[in-house]
This record gives sequence, C-alpha cells and structure tokens, in this order.
Amino acid sequence: HVTITATAPEIFLIANWLREHHRDDFSSVLYRVQAADQKTRALSAPERPLRKISCAMLIDNACSIYTVRPGACRSLVSFTAATCERGYNGENVRMDIPQLWTSVRHAHKQALWAALDGAGHRSACYEFHHALRISQQQGRMPGRRSHDPAASDVHIDQSHGDEHFNTIQILKQHAVHPS
Repeated sequence: HVTITATAPEIFLIANWLREHHRDDFSSVLYRVQAADQKTRALSAPERPLRKISCAMLIDNACSIYTVRPGACRSLVSFTAATCERGYNGENVRMDIPQLWTSVRHAHKQALWAALDGAGHRSACYEFHHALRISQQQGRMPGRRSHDPAASDVHIDQSHGDEHFNTIQILKQHAVHPS
C-alpha cells in the first residue's frame, strides 16, 4: 500500500521469476501488474498509501514473490501485525524500526547504487509496477546509460536526488583511493 521502487536488476529478477513460476497463468499476472500500474503511476509517494492500492504481487494478503521481492519490500519491517493494520486503517501509529535495521538497509541500497554505476549501468530506482509492466511486455528495461527506448517510458524515482549522486561518488572514490 506504499510506493515501492526497485532497481533494474531487481525488476529483471522478478520478471524472470514470474515467467518461470507462472507459465500457466502469466497473462493474469501481467493483467494484475497492468491494472496496478494504471492505478498508481500518477500518484505521489504521499498519495499512494491514502488510496490503499495493494501491490499486484499481493495475493490473499501474502507476497507472491516473497523469495525475490525487491529491497524496498525487504526493508519494511514491523514487530506487530496489529500495528500495521491500525496504520492501514488510518490510525496515526508509530512504527519502531531498530536503527541498525535502517542503517544496514541504507548501506545495502547505497552499495548497490555504486556497484551498478561502476559497472556502467543505471543506478536509478524505478516505480515497481510500471517497470515490471515494461519488462514483462517488452522483455527489457533501461539497463545501460543509453537512449534505450524504454528509458523514457519508465518512471524513475527522484526522491533520493542529490543523496543518490553524492553517495555513488563517495563510494566510488573510496573504492579507488581507500583512506
């Protein structure tokens, strides 16, 4: 029910997993992804939870791609389902997430950005449903820094802005010239 973003490798992993594990009902998976993309694409991050639009990968309130879910989903934690449910139902709840968990997630995300950038790939995070729809329909997504036709069609999450660029530069600099 929140905005989920993913990198191109995560999207490719999920798309390939879906093709492999849903051969018989792939068209229904694609339909769910297209419907979710249509409902969510124009929504801002703050608007998304207010609409309570479920992820296309949730089936009977369970993640159908749990083993290959994107990092953004892996980082959503709660100690009680009741707190999550109260928040979903509109109550202003506090989600206590251990600082260590948040720090590890940020370090993982930043290392992935730097590795992708260092290998010449886009390090952007894409809106999940939109990118998954593109990869399922066309079998491709922007992966290299080029004028890939899909690049102009996939919504890129801009919420990290300067943090994203600065982090990559710092990590690359220290990888080349360790202190």
